[in-house]
Amino acid sequence: MLKNYFTVALRNLLKNRIYSLINIFGLALGLTCCICIALYTLDEFSYDSFHTKADRIYRLTTERIEPTRKEKFKLANTTPAIAHIFQHQFPEVEHIGRMRNYRMLFYVGEFKSFQDEIYVSDRSIFNIFDVEWVSGNKESIFTDSTDIVLSETMAKKYFGQSNPVGQIIQWRYSYDGTMKTLDMRVKAVYKDFPKNSHFHPAAFVNMTIFELESAGLYTKYKLSQAWSDHSFYTYFSLKKDAQAHTIEAKLPDFVNKFVQVPDEEQLKLGVKSSHYVLHIQKLKDIRLFSKLDTEISANANGEISTIYLYLIINFFILITACINFINLSTARASNRAKEVGIRKVVGAQRYSLIYQFLGETLIITLLAFILAFSFAELVLPMFNAFTDKSLHLSALFSNIYYFFGLLLFIVFVSLLSGLYPAWVLSSFQPIQVLKGKWMGNPKGKTLRTVLVISQFAIATIMVVGTLVTYYQLNFMRNKSLGYNKEHLINLRYYSELKRNFDKFKADLIDKNIITNVTHSSRIPSDRLLDNMSYTLKPNTEKNKDKSEFILRSLSVGDDFLKLTKFLWQQVGILKKDKPLTPTVLL
Repeated sequence: MLKNYFTVALRNLLKNRIYSLINIFGLALGLTCCICIALYTLDEFSYDSFHTKADRIYRLTTERIEPTRKEKFKLANTTPAIAHIFQHQFPEVEHIGRMRNYRMLFYVGEFKSFQDEIYVSDRSIFNIFDVEWVSGNKESIFTDSTDIVLSETMAKKYFGQSNPVGQIIQWRYSYDGTMKTLDMRVKAVYKDFPKNSHFHPAAFVNMTIFELESAGLYTKYKLSQAWSDHSFYTYFSLKKDAQAHTIEAKLPDFVNKFVQVPDEEQLKLGVKSSHYVLHIQKLKDIRLFSKLDTEISANANGEISTIYLYLIINFFILITACINFINLSTARASNRAKEVGIRKVVGAQRYSLIYQFLGETLIITLLAFILAFSFAELVLPMFNAFTDKSLHLSALFSNIYYFFGLLLFIVFVSLLSGLYPAWVLSSFQPIQVLKGKWMGNPKGKTLRTVLVISQFAIATIMVVGTLVTYYQLNFMRNKSLGYNKEHLINLRYYSELKRNFDKFKADLIDKNIITNVTHSSRIPSDRLLDNMSYTLKPNTEKNKDKSEFILRSLSVGDDFLKLTKFLWQQVGILKKDKPLTPTVLL
């Protein structure tokens, strides 16, 4: 019986080649879009899942409430002192470790380079996250304060193909107005973190380097006493039988008992008392469900709402492709009417005809999937370039659940596309058909009309939505920001540059391709969360209740106004010769 179904299906496909090609090609195009969006979605949900303990890894986050400023900050980082006592107070914790990201100036011989994504970390970080070692002895890592371990990419950048283990890298930094040099020894090399990681360390440096007298960073206030420095990221892994909610429930008491307010000397330096609330965040939630400030990496977060939008679009594309298949199949119903009539006359039951037509649909769907995979392979390089990802079709077959999900999806598409045509074709009455009196079901014509209208409506909505998005993005790109951003280049400004900025500026202008150079504490259109701020209380008739508001500020250098050509309501000039009476522009 199955062989007969298969033979009849192939004969019909070959007999009606044009119809078959249109049907297969149309379904394949829709499935190609579905495959690409599915790969993107799976990749987003797979972030950080490659770690063995991914389901047991959490991050401590901070909610700070400034009573004097009436501000609330939700931060991805914490103070380094918290981790010092956290594990002792929570027996559910297996390992806890801190990290802080830096951009450092490294020297290897005559070669020098600024290196991003350097993470100063505790040794316990390697017990929390999976790190695949390429060379070096794992047991000897971070036995000395000046140890450093490199990623493969950084090792090749500084040492080429030679083995870097045991080699010296110099870290040069500015402290108290003088340049300092610290020699660090390479202890190991590890494989680069996968792209679906929320942070991508180029190297790890021992956390205890901060407390070296020669480093001069945390020599006065040790890390275990630094309660006001919210620049560290704290991760921990739970024991196998531990529950995260038990830790969450005990956090308020932990904060009340151990989290300290700044001491008198710190208060003199401008550190104000804050109300702390600690939270724990799942490692796998950081990518899509974290909306915190001061994230560990610029590309750490995505948007779950964007994923939901893509899934909705994917669904409508699939529905449109299936409706197209249904319309083509039912439109040709008259060509199959005599076949159905004869089959029923010789004893065929309706359910057997339904199986036959569903089998034909399954074959068409399989062919469409094969063609869709071919199309996806062709467009994935462009899709990856557009989304900044490294998606591969092999991801759909890398997991047994994904593979079975794909099989179920094929069956689902076959049923969605073929069930109604099979029901219509199998409903023909043999007497009416053989007498030539079959005119089709008026209700079927109405349904086909509804399907055609729905198909065009969905397509129109998607086209309009695409155009609206395009014009909105174009508007955002071309909207005036209040200053001239054309022909401007932004570079990171380092404290090492401060002493020689005038010479640096003169050297750049001498190149004849640069007209002016200045500096500022932030890009004007950037977030100013941790920038200098003032609490203002306007004394006007309209402000009788004396309400306060926060004013964020930028510290800028000479020629900043001339360079950026700000569109001022009232023009003012910053004057270098009046340092004690700086000009403030609102």
